[in-house]
Amino acid sequence: MRKKVVDIETKDLKAAFQKKDQIQKLLADLESLRAAGSVTLERYGPLRSDYQREMEAVISEIAGIKKQILDKSQSAKQNLNLAKTDLQNLQAAYNAGTISLAQLHKREEKINRLIREYRARIDALQSLQDARSSAQIATEVIPAEAQVRQRMWPAWAIITVIVAPVLLITGGFWFWALSTNTAPQSAAKSENVTVPSEQVTATAAPEPKEILPSNIVDAVEVVKPSVVFIVNRSHGGDYGYYSGSGTVIDQRGYILTNEHVIHDASYVHVYIPENGQVRMTRDDYYDATIISSDDHADIAIIKIAPGKKPLKPIRLGSSSSIRDGEDVAAIGYPFPDNMSTETSDSTSIGSPTVTRGSVSAHREMKGVDYIQTDTAFNHGNSGGALINSRGELVGIPTMFLKLEDAQNMNFAVAIDFAKPLIDKELSK
Repeated sequence: MRKKVVDIETKDLKAAFQKKDQIQKLLADLESLRAAGSVTLERYGPLRSDYQREMEAVISEIAGIKKQILDKSQSAKQNLNLAKTDLQNLQAAYNAGTISLAQLHKREEKINRLIREYRARIDALQSLQDARSSAQIATEVIPAEAQVRQRMWPAWAIITVIVAPVLLITGGFWFWALSTNTAPQSAAKSENVTVPSEQVTATAAPEPKEILPSNIVDAVEVVKPSVVFIVNRSHGGDYGYYSGSGTVIDQRGYILTNEHVIHDASYVHVYIPENGQVRMTRDDYYDATIISSDDHADIAIIKIAPGKKPLKPIRLGSSSSIRDGEDVAAIGYPFPDNMSTETSDSTSIGSPTVTRGSVSAHREMKGVDYIQTDTAFNHGNSGGALINSRGELVGIPTMFLKLEDAQNMNFAVAIDFAKPLIDKELSK
């Protein structure tokens, strides 16, 4: 388990707030003594000036400590983004066949642990920034900064720096040990030695990880629980409801959708599929808050408080890596826009619908990157998922063209274009 330390800023900030409390008490006591006539005016004036100077100094000290905390928080957010990039590069390396599944799982586990530590650190630092008194400063330890790059050495570097010298020094012994499968246990347990996947035993195997599907049918089944139904009631209900779709991108309740799905909303309701079905009853929806939106790119992030109900985030893919002609599928909830009610106990819209097709082209229009596809998009698909055969989100269905001389021209915002907004909001 990684060692944890208490930041020096935590101690300093708590001490500064305690000093501020003491000065405030001295000032209050001085005023009480003056009111009771227990201190002369000649003595009262200098004492009050001294206390006020000390108060100004400690307030300046608190501001300086919080500036250091802010700098550390920004650094942790940058490291979090680096870790996320490492995770994407690792997946790309596996998809390209340059690393084995065992290597993917081993390194993925390390990076995910770092991501959790960075998020915990950011939350802890934020609580320090928000503190207004010593009582508001938690005493729990804050995870120390982790170094992603140092942890993710490539295999050739590990062999060169660590394994090669050992082999040279004890060559005869190791040759005999490896040839008879009797190498010391310490070598097998070394964190820096990459064990070939075919040699992994039951006790040395990494923790089970979700294996990506290899075809579009299996991918659809994996993704369906991550696609949600969204209802937008605008103008106080005078014009009914507008519906669309969204995808869960974080188990804390963050959902990606189109801006036009939640535009001008009086309130936004989110329905989570349960046992593959969405039911529209009074108790089944979650109130959503609009976190961020970009009307030019037609993307938005909303958030719900799922409580104890687990959410299944979709896996983000890379739109730049998909090729023209590659199989894709669109998943969403096409449904009449103007619904008369969303309160009936028996109202059900069932499971999300699926349409299949292929990538037609990559397009850039008015500064926004799109995936053009012949996959059918219908009203209500907006904000849902365009996925590849590995069950990864590669685009957000946003529009389709109805032209007399053109057919099957549908467009999804490329996920790589949306990632900066996603990373910005999820790193907070």
